[in-house]
Amino acid sequence: MTESAKYMAGRIITEKVRLDLIGFGNGRGVRNLFENAISTQANRLSTLLSPTDEELCTLIDGDFIDMKVPQTI
Repeated sequence: MTESAKYMAGRIITEKVRLDLIGFGNGRGVRNLFENAISTQANRLSTLLSPTDEELCTLIDGDFIDMKVPQTI
């Protein structure tokens, strides 16, 4: 993971735990977060003709885009 991806994942996890959203009281929520990020990564890489080994092995912050931290009032 890039440093910005680590930051994004940490913010999402922290905020979902703080808001006590369903699924983040156990490992399932975190697993789902990363499975979704990997799926997004696969979609992103499918547009590349010849992805590098590094691209194939690296999550970026954009891979967490669909899981942004919920906005609080």
